[in-house]
Amino acid sequence: MFNTIQTGDPAKRPPTRYDDAEYAKILDGIVIACADIVILDQAGRILMAPRSYEPAKGVFWIAGGRMRFGESFQQAANRNLAREMGIEVDPDRIRPFGTYNYIWGERAQEPAENGSQTVSITSMLVLTPGEIEGLAPNEEYAGALVWRDLKEVATSTTDHPGMIQTAKDLLNLFHA
Repeated sequence: MFNTIQTGDPAKRPPTRYDDAEYAKILDGIVIACADIVILDQAGRILMAPRSYEPAKGVFWIAGGRMRFGESFQQAANRNLAREMGIEVDPDRIRPFGTYNYIWGERAQEPAENGSQTVSITSMLVLTPGEIEGLAPNEEYAGALVWRDLKEVATSTTDHPGMIQTAKDLLNLFHA
């Protein structure tokens, strides 16, 4: 279940952008909230692609990204789906199942070795065959998407520990 408790009007606050130096200072002092989405097909395979930037550059990962000020989890997940995969869905189809705390050893911004920390509110979404055909990944994911068996990821010795745990948690959910 997602709960958003809002006591103010986020629309009153203008969007904020930071250059890399400012953002690096922010990363040194706060934890970033992310809305990540496990995309599944009806056979239970997971859609993954290698990350194109730090942290975990080159590691197979799921769709998602940072939340923006004022967004609900569903809004952030849908925005990330639209940006990365070219689709939007009914927010009620996005089902939460796990929260993961990632402490990264590296990051894209200098000093890279300072790393960063993200909390991922992770949801799942099962796509229909028509939605799968309609996927239009952005340039970051174009040509790199792969469908992988959930059990394969859960028992992997080479995938990122966070993706292995995510796959295990989904398998437990499906068999509960």
